[in-house]
Amino acid sequence: MRRASRQPGAASALRYQARQEARLGNHDRVCDTLDEIGDRYHEAQDAFEDCGADIVAIDLRSELRELRVAKRVNRCD
Repeated sequence: MRRASRQPGAASALRYQARQEARLGNHDRVCDTLDEIGDRYHEAQDAFEDCGADIVAIDLRSELRELRVAKRVNRCD
């Protein structure tokens, strides 16, 4: 559970990094960072679901939807 709770924090830092990369125009790095964010959210979601914290997992699903939007906006495959 503890490891899972750190994943969203790491994803938040990566979101900031992705915004900075977008400002610099580094498209490839933005997409790579968005992929890393998705990995963090999926790891956290799996861990929370495994321990029965479904409400947190539902919140992570909304974060994953926002991530898909960001990927679409940045034209990441």
